[in-house]
Amino acid sequence: MRKTNKNIIILLSVIITCILSLYFHYSYTNIFQLLQKESSDVFREAIQLEQRKRIIDNNFVYYLSSEDETDIPTSYTIETEDFREEIKKTEEELKETYTERINKGLETALYLESLFPNIVALDSIFKSMLDDLNYPFLTATKYVDNLGNREIFSNTDSVFYIKADTVSPFTAGIRKEITFKGYMKIPRWFIFKQMSVSFTVLGLIWLICMGIFAFLLFRKNPVVEKKKREGLIPITDDISFDKERKCLVGPNKKASLTKQQVQFFDLVLKDPERYAYYEEMRVVLWEGMVFSQDNMTQMISRARKNIRIFPELEIKNIPGTGYQLYIRTEEEVKEFLAKQTKNEEKESA
Repeated sequence: MRKTNKNIIILLSVIITCILSLYFHYSYTNIFQLLQKESSDVFREAIQLEQRKRIIDNNFVYYLSSEDETDIPTSYTIETEDFREEIKKTEEELKETYTERINKGLETALYLESLFPNIVALDSIFKSMLDDLNYPFLTATKYVDNLGNREIFSNTDSVFYIKADTVSPFTAGIRKEITFKGYMKIPRWFIFKQMSVSFTVLGLIWLICMGIFAFLLFRKNPVVEKKKREGLIPITDDISFDKERKCLVGPNKKASLTKQQVQFFDLVLKDPERYAYYEEMRVVLWEGMVFSQDNMTQMISRARKNIRIFPELEIKNIPGTGYQLYIRTEEEVKEFLAKQTKNEEKESA
């Protein structure tokens, strides 16, 4: 197989691996975000349950009314047994539903009565509700008093809060007195389990593609193997170097080589990139003989003439390095033959 084809196969394998990796990451992120959203909804329900429990446990009674008798009150009036307070609404708050107004007013009333949330109980409710959904998440919650600048944690392990994933925070109260923050650790194996079908399909596609590419890359060419058994060194699928008979052979073709040309082809075919370096050529081809650059140039020139019957082959001069045995592409072969024919026509004319 030509090196170009191998490079194409390797490039395709890298591209397919990247595409499948991106799709895997996309699926993973989608599932994670879905779990995060569901957990955020559960956290809000847990906050409402804890709030309800707080009201019942403390036998709390409050009254929310408005000085405005229109359908959309423009202010809150909060009354308990001990106080009465009126708070004007912002433009954003004017768009709130009745239920939202009730909940905000209730949390503010609880805050003013110093009936703060039981953050450990909230964490327990949050964890229990996730367990009911068969979500094996570790949880923690945090209460932030935005007016009093204090925080209460359900978990004393500070590292947990750094490493854990978060749910959407919930700010409560008319003046945004309180913020509830939920934390959870989602086991990565659980996410993989949720995407098991797509994960399996992606894995199978990747394995099949890699198997095909490995087969194409490492399969042995029967023609080349046969040539090796016959003592021939393959150059292309059709052309071989016969060191013993001192020639290049191809389909119904044969190019005889001199001793130095045989040494040159033996040297160049041992190099993975098919290079023969100047110094190496001087040592091997002119061992025990007087060397000159002109001798090397003349030897290469004669070698080029000898192999002209194989238009697929070209001995290229690499300035400052040496020579390379280059395999022409089909297009390059056509161009070479056309140029050769044109030159022959000129010479005959």
